[in-house]
Amino acid sequence: MTDAMEFNESTQHHLDGAGTPPAAADRADVDRYREALAAYREALTPVSTAVDDGVMAALAGRHSPARRRAYWHWFVEPHAVSVRPAVAAAAIVLFATGLLATRAWLATRALPVAQPIAAVPTLPPPIHAPDIVLPEAVLVRFELHDPKATRVALAGSFNGWASPGIPLVKGGATGSWSVTLPLPVGEHQYGFIVNGKSWTPDPSAPAQVDDGFGRTNSVIVVGPRGVINP
Repeated sequence: MTDAMEFNESTQHHLDGAGTPPAAADRADVDRYREALAAYREALTPVSTAVDDGVMAALAGRHSPARRRAYWHWFVEPHAVSVRPAVAAAAIVLFATGLLATRAWLATRALPVAQPIAAVPTLPPPIHAPDIVLPEAVLVRFELHDPKATRVALAGSFNGWASPGIPLVKGGATGSWSVTLPLPVGEHQYGFIVNGKSWTPDPSAPAQVDDGFGRTNSVIVVGPRGVINP
């Protein structure tokens, strides 16, 4: 049924279940309407009980159970007034069904959990060490000629006069002992320790001084280019 049928007031009341039978002139239209209504009822798809229960649950809390069921059956059952309300009822049923299905789908979806952002370590500011100026060093060769010595060592202000001193190396059968050391630029006092006990000044040193304890120390002055002779 796609068209609405219009009737006079007495016939409309009769179709609604009240009033007297329609006039003879309207009986043909009433019979045609009833035949179309019967065909419409046969073409209706039965509503699933699950949809019925879902709609009833959605209406819970608003009206009494009897009134809610009356509302629901008014939507799904055809009326003898017009076809248009039935079409509207079908649209409402489809909307309610889609709404319930959407809510059920959303309930099963796991919402993404925000991941914490890893903390980025803050690096300390770079430490600028003060420039360190190393004293300039010059290689100086120390040598003592003593064929009778069994061992010779060197001690001086450059090593804190530490004993047994810095050993010298004997060079062949000539009896010459020598060692080469890096010394900073400046004045240095020193001497040789022969056979572990005898303090011997360097006879080739440019200067000699009294150490105040009865010994003589040799003195050299080292410049940027080597030993400075007076």
